[in-house]
This record gives sequence, C-alpha cells and structure tokens, in this order.
Amino acid sequence: MTRDIYAEVTNALVASIESAPGRPIMPWNRTGTNEVPSNIASGAEYSGVNIINLWVTARVHGFTTGTWGTFRQWREKGASVQKGQKSSAVIFYKQVTRERTDDENETYGVLKYFNVFNAGQVDGYDPLTLAGSNEPVERIAVIDAVIAKADADIREAGAQAYYSPTDDQITMPESQRFFDTASGTRNENYYAVLLHELTHNAELRIMPHLFRRGLVSCGFCRFPAA
Repeated sequence: MTRDIYAEVTNALVASIESAPGRPIMPWNRTGTNEVPSNIASGAEYSGVNIINLWVTARVHGFTTGTWGTFRQWREKGASVQKGQKSSAVIFYKQVTRERTDDENETYGVLKYFNVFNAGQVDGYDPLTLAGSNEPVERIAVIDAVIAKADADIREAGAQAYYSPTDDQITMPESQRFFDTASGTRNENYYAVLLHELTHNAELRIMPHLFRRGLVSCGFCRFPAA
C-alpha cells in the first residue's frame, strides 16, 4: 500500500484542532519554545509542509522542543528512542536532471519520506551536553560595559534570539547553549548574537517612525539552538 504522507499531515492537523474544541489556537503557538523544527544531526531547520506537520505533532503530544531526528541519528548522538514511541514523517523533495544521449536532458521530481522522533521521545539526550558545555559563557568586561550603556531590557530564556519591538525587549538563549564554530568561540558567538539584537533595539530608538509605519520587522531573528 502506498503511504499517503499528505493525508497523514491533514489528519494530524484535524486531531490537533479536535483536541481543543472551541479554542482557535494555531498549533505552532503551543509547542513550548515555539522554535522552528530542526534536525538533530545537521542542525538544519525543516521547511515546507514538514514545519506544519512537526508543529502539529508537537502540539498534540505536548513536546516542548523542536529537535527531531531519525532512529539512527539519535543513536549516533548516544540517545535511544523509547520503546513504543510512534514516529512522524518528514518529506524530502528535489528535482533531478538526467543526461540523455540525444542531448536532451530529462528533469523529474524525487519524493522521499523519513521517519523522525522528537527529543521528547528519546532517552539519553541532553542538548547542553551535546553542545559541548554546561557552563555559561565567560563575560567580556569591555563589551558588557557597552551593552550596559544601552540600557536595554535583556533576558535569557529558551532557545531563540530575537528583539521584540512591541515589548522593547531582547530575548537571548541561555548562554550555556552556545558552542564553538569555525567562525568563532562560544563566547564570541554569544556576544555576536547579543550585539546583533542590540542593533535592532537601537534601530527602534533611532528611527521610531519606521516602527509606527510598520516598516520595521526587526524582531524574531532566529539562530540555531544548541
């Protein structure tokens, strides 16, 4: 029997709506951290219908994280899928061009699906440990002094980095979530993100007329979570 992935997504959405009758709340506003679903192995965010599917699944089952992976990917991270857990489908589509001998290339679409599990369905997964550190970043006094002069409302919570012009507030991931990359240390990465959000805070103060006109959409710049 051919698996109808799109029917599964539709059924999951219906199940989410029926789980809270009379309350027209979109499921992606109820996933705890509200983060875009991402893959545990690559860190890449899912796209298209996969976002809706995984958001809906998280809403129905009460998952509080947006991290997903296949059975093998979780095993490679030292985690194990709990017995009896049901997977969710993600769809992969791309166009492939095949060269032909008659000098006319043939292009066709390839559709595949993979079964993934949420971090809430596995044992042995600690996102902070996998990121490489459980310790807060080391403070850099000279940068902290500059930030203090901005007198911005900065809070650490969850796994997202964004500036909310409505609340005039910067939200940062917990500093222990940051890790070293090819372009910088975890300390440098933390401050790079914080200063980036601080520029949005300054933008609103310098050009408030843009915000009043609805021309500033500076909030909600997202960065991959550890």
